[in-house]
Amino acid sequence: MRPTIISIYFVVLLFSLVVSFLTYKNFQFQIPLVYELNKNDLKLGVDQINEFTFPFLPTITATGVPMKALKGRYYLKEDKYHGVTLLKESIKDNPHIGFSEANLALFYLNADRKDSALYYSKIAYEKLPQNKFHIQVYFESLHQNKIYTTSDSVFNNLPSFLKKDEFLWKLYLTRRVQNKKLEEKDSILTQKIDEAIKLFPSNYEFILINKISKIGLEKVNEAKELFTTGNEYFKNQEFEKAKEYFEKTVTIDTYDFSYFESIAGVNYVLKDYEQAIKYSSIVIDSFDIPNGKSHYIKGLSLIQLGKKSEGCTYLNRSDQMNYPNAKFQIKKYCTPQIK
Repeated sequence: MRPTIISIYFVVLLFSLVVSFLTYKNFQFQIPLVYELNKNDLKLGVDQINEFTFPFLPTITATGVPMKALKGRYYLKEDKYHGVTLLKESIKDNPHIGFSEANLALFYLNADRKDSALYYSKIAYEKLPQNKFHIQVYFESLHQNKIYTTSDSVFNNLPSFLKKDEFLWKLYLTRRVQNKKLEEKDSILTQKIDEAIKLFPSNYEFILINKISKIGLEKVNEAKELFTTGNEYFKNQEFEKAKEYFEKTVTIDTYDFSYFESIAGVNYVLKDYEQAIKYSSIVIDSFDIPNGKSHYIKGLSLIQLGKKSEGCTYLNRSDQMNYPNAKFQIKKYCTPQIK
């Protein structure tokens, strides 16, 4: 009886050692794969992946990602059928996190299989609705399938830590604008764009999204070309020609504060202070852009017209917005001189 117990003990011990060894080797193999997953890279080749010959023990990584799904991502580059098979098989290894489904959805999006992309992205999102990658893939699928109401709902229900995620805002608004007809009124889109511009005032891409939604990409590009020409004239100190092109720009595109600001600036250089005040006031009154440049131009223009007190008020406001050189001009014009 005693030898039997000892034999069983050694068998169990040997089995435990083998399992521990395989688990250790498995975790060693995981390191480069998980590293590339976190970096969103796929630099390793399938031949390198296949060098791992041990059984999948355990079948998931330390963070719960199925090993087959990790391998499947690489196979999608060279053997799409096998890659998809691995991703589908991996779902049962961890059916709770939606990692495999999200990667399947991304594959189907790139393959222009909209229905399959929507099917898998919805499952992934419902399993982990706070995962940024799942939200991203679901957004893309919804827009490709023109399901805008659900897209709005998903965006409005973003978790608090993603409410100010610049990438998701840009993705959502870009896709909404791409699928909007120019003549179509969309109050929800208009509201969201205004929100984004206030939330990310230094990101010009949201201003561009707004312009495209209002006048269309063709007009946006036409205005940009005129503005670029005007800038070239300005650099060459041909200020009258620069003014001419800047003014042509705002007959096409009235949604870009920098166009009006440039007209204000060139008028200041030309000493047409009334016009400089007019166009800098348009930026201040019609655009919520806290860069301080228009306040600076308006302040200096008012001072040149003898309205020192009012001008200094605008220069101080410009300084509060951290506009460069505002302090110097305040010291020059607005600080009482000791006689």
